[in-house]
Amino acid sequence: MKLPGLLREPLLHFLLGGAALFGLYALVRPAPPPTEQTVVLTAGDLSGVEGRFEARWHRAPSAAELKRRVDDRTTEEVLYREGLSLGLDRDDPVVRERVARKMAYLLRSRAEPPTPDEATLRAWFAAHRERFAIPARVSFAQVWFDPTHRTDAEADARAALQALRDLDQPPADARFLGDPPPRGATFTDVDPATVRADFGQDFATTLLATPAGDWQGPLASEDGWRLARVTAREGLQPRDFAQAEDAVRADWRAAQEHEADAEALARLRARYHVELKPISGDLEAP
Repeated sequence: MKLPGLLREPLLHFLLGGAALFGLYALVRPAPPPTEQTVVLTAGDLSGVEGRFEARWHRAPSAAELKRRVDDRTTEEVLYREGLSLGLDRDDPVVRERVARKMAYLLRSRAEPPTPDEATLRAWFAAHRERFAIPARVSFAQVWFDPTHRTDAEADARAALQALRDLDQPPADARFLGDPPPRGATFTDVDPATVRADFGQDFATTLLATPAGDWQGPLASEDGWRLARVTAREGLQPRDFAQAEDAVRADWRAAQEHEADAEALARLRARYHVELKPISGDLEAP
């Protein structure tokens, strides 16, 4: 059959018209509904929703208020699932950190360690006796020289120290020679950890080795220079087992939990193979 005749055939017109209608329907028909998923809210979920409301407003929610919060919880779940389906959780350090923290918490949610007998606790106490001693204490006065308000705070501290030493009877409180101290001028029965936290490691190390009685300095601290005068010192005081038994039991339990955490994490890591492909340089797999 010749082409001009073929173009006049009714069957061809029918086929072409049908194809056009099928294509138009495909364009305008509504998209098929996605596969339906189920959001299950358990009694525990509902109790949690109600509990959070009561914690915030100090009363039970009304039926309408509870419904709104259940709707919010459902919306959150739907958005969470859709986000996961789009991969929004990938390469997000905040999400990764939170999931890792939750997993670490689950590792710790295990059976309680066995109750130790007295022999076990006494052996633990003997091996770690220094942990249960009463910490050393120190009492001291200090004068602060603020470097943000002085051209040379260290030099000013040195000059003030010389002035104190030139006096026949140096005053116990010499704060008037320096700047108003942010944490007070005198401290009584302070443990070394507190001195380190307030003034820094360098100041604490020097102060704890300073003899009592005379003003010493200048001592470097985290926020400037100081003069210090130790007024009293009490060394580490050992305790016997009876005095420290509760602390020994708590310390033993914490050590057992830490060991169990480490073993559980090691078992998990053993299931994974780590490959490192750095851009440059050599790096060993952890």
